Amino acid sequence: MEAIVLKVIGSGMIIVACGGFGAYPVRRMSIRINEMELFYFCLLRLKSEICHTMDSLPDALLNASQKAERKGSLYAKAFRLFSEKLREGGERYEVLLEHTIAEVFTENVITGEEIESFRRMFLSLGGADKERQAGILGYYSEQVLGRMNEEKQKKKERGYLYRSMGVLLGVFLTVVLL
Repeated sequence: MEAIVLKVIGSGMIIVACGGFGAYPVRRMSIRINEMELFYFCLLRLKSEICHTMDSLPDALLNASQKAERKGSLYAKAFRLFSEKLREGGERYEVLLEHTIAEVFTENVITGEEIESFRRMFLSLGGADKERQAGILGYYSEQVLGRMNEEKQKKKERGYLYRSMGVLLGVFLTVVLL
């Protein structure tokens, strides 16, 4: 009798663990979507700061990052850090940007393509006037919005599949082990 109870408990634990294994990619997708939403928010705030205030780029970056950074956004952290590095100066704009990217985007769910897009955006902002900066930020915010919608659709399509496959793997392992 005790052996059957232990088998049932073990089987349940295997199924739950594999279900969690299947939910892991869905969780990463949710984190990516959240990061994209906060990045989009930062871009809109930065565009607003540049268009409606007379602040310099470092001040606008700092103001744009403040609200999103409280929510733990990597992009907001990058905005703040880049702002600090620009204020300190000492090196060329491009070098400061590279240092910021290397420091902030180490362990995360942000893809290399998104980091490259972030780099291109800030390289474009560097020598542009106010109107051109607003246009660049508008362009990149639309790109982020498009990627965010694609990621939401992918999560919707694949989320159920990943969780179901995890549970099915758990059932399969249970059957094989019993």
